[in-house]
Amino acid sequence: MRYGKLIVFCILLACVLLIGCTQSSVSSAPQPSDLVVTGKPVMEHTSVEIVLSTKAPATAVPTAEPSPTPVPEPSRVTIGAVGDIMATQGLISAAEVSNGYDFSPVLGQIAPLWADVDIMCANLETVLGGVSTDYSQGTGTGIQTFSAPDELIGNLRGAGFTVLTTANNHCMDRGLEGAIRTIEVLRKEGIVQTGTYVSGEDRKPCIVECNGIKVGILASTSRINERTKYISTAEELTHVNKLFDGQRQVTAELISDVDSLREAGAEYIILFAHWDKEYQDKPEKETRALAYDLIAAGVDCILGSHPHVVQEFEYITVERADGKYTGLVCYSMGNFIANESDTATYGMFVKLTLEKDYSGKVALCDLSYAPTCIFRSASGGYEIHPALPNMPTTTMFLEETDRINTLKLRAYDHVTKICRNSEVAHVMEDYAK
Repeated sequence: MRYGKLIVFCILLACVLLIGCTQSSVSSAPQPSDLVVTGKPVMEHTSVEIVLSTKAPATAVPTAEPSPTPVPEPSRVTIGAVGDIMATQGLISAAEVSNGYDFSPVLGQIAPLWADVDIMCANLETVLGGVSTDYSQGTGTGIQTFSAPDELIGNLRGAGFTVLTTANNHCMDRGLEGAIRTIEVLRKEGIVQTGTYVSGEDRKPCIVECNGIKVGILASTSRINERTKYISTAEELTHVNKLFDGQRQVTAELISDVDSLREAGAEYIILFAHWDKEYQDKPEKETRALAYDLIAAGVDCILGSHPHVVQEFEYITVERADGKYTGLVCYSMGNFIANESDTATYGMFVKLTLEKDYSGKVALCDLSYAPTCIFRSASGGYEIHPALPNMPTTTMFLEETDRINTLKLRAYDHVTKICRNSEVAHVMEDYAK
């Protein structure tokens, strides 16, 4: 019995020891966190969707400044002008060739002076009466009447002239028929003409547009040679634009012409005025007063002729309806083509530069001039030269080059003495260099 209890005790003790050993083995087994992994790790693969987006990244983008409104470049037009073209007997004889007449040698040395000019103008103080009426001749009264061969116009056009005015004291030297024929020949040659009219209906605004600028052209004369045998009726005189009336006031017709030009769109108006006394190098007091009235009436620039000698430039400030305005006056450009002597062989080429700004306003922005001279050779030929001392002399009369240079120097000194005024105009010395 005692041995039986001892056996039971031993069995119980053995069970207890067995259970303890089992628990100890379990509690000392390594846990997952204690594992050391060698080699490449095993990745768990998952499905990934890739989306390509066209949207800009969500970063701040500076806002561009609006572009400024472009300011248009100002447009410009250049206008050239010379004085009287008188086809005298001597000039016509010198131009005669086997099959007609050729005046191009007279113009060959001077034409390059305005090669860059847009609109080239002159006063045609001769009519184109045709062969049947005879060419220029004396009248026995001391007054010469002028009528030129038609070839003169083709030569002038070839030299660059685009506008010829016909209001002057010789415009009726072959009567009304001659005046009308002159207009017809000019238009046939493609020349712009004004100052005399075929009829009342022909009196229309004359506007030349170039580079987007509309230039109005007027021409008028203070007198007509009524003493010639060709003028017979007062009706003939209604075909001419007269400068002033019997009271020496600007004519109502001329003022109406200025208004008509403005209404037609003219942005700058030039009047070619045939006025003042012959062979005086200073304008009369009455002429200055007339110039003031014309600028006040709406003319922007006056280019004068008839004295046959050069006269000064002047700026005139007037009061207009829209405020003060300063206009330009060249009282006389002298002779361009003529057969005269002394200072009447001098003239000038005037160059105006007009500018239209961004607002559409047109104004004179530059004024320059070049003295000119008419050379008559010992053989009876003629040439017109730029009287610029630094400009080389080219001529068909080589043996008379020294005479030409002397004439050029005298013309330069005389014209610049009358016209030199840095505040008004500058001589084209830059052209000569």
